[in-house]
Amino acid sequence: ADLGPIDLSAGTFTRITSTPASRAPSPGSGSGASSIPPFIADDNRDATITDNGQRIAFISTRDLVPGGNTDANPEVFIFNRSTSAFTQVTTTTTTSLNNPIFSSNPSLSGDGSVLTFISNANLTSNNDDGGGLSNAEIYVANFNGTTVSGLRQAER
Repeated sequence: ADLGPIDLSAGTFTRITSTPASRAPSPGSGSGASSIPPFIADDNRDATITDNGQRIAFISTRDLVPGGNTDANPEVFIFNRSTSAFTQVTTTTTTSLNNPIFSSNPSLSGDGSVLTFISNANLTSNNDDGGGLSNAEIYVANFNGTTVSGLRQAER
């Protein structure tokens, strides 16, 4: 069934993250070659939701599972609305400013049992060119509501 218009004043939406910004927003300034663009922290982003709305996968640079993301790297998280619990899917560290590690574009299957996302991290020990440089690859994992299992790199 299609979802029609939603009255936001009815309290239909629930905020699941309440994190301080990694950096305060700042307005842009100047013009031409010397202009500085505005900055808005994009710490929690790329949200995707299951068909029944019970699981939400997203990217965050914040420490949502205490001690899990202390370096502010973009990690994949899943929020379970039934338990109000976060599951951190990836734990990565950027070791070189020339090759920052990232994860992005999470997607959940309709029932929330399968997660896919893109990452250039060496999550399965086969995404390194031998020089520490990794290509952005597609990863697939199973999720049972509390635990991620079977993380694998999608290959032909």
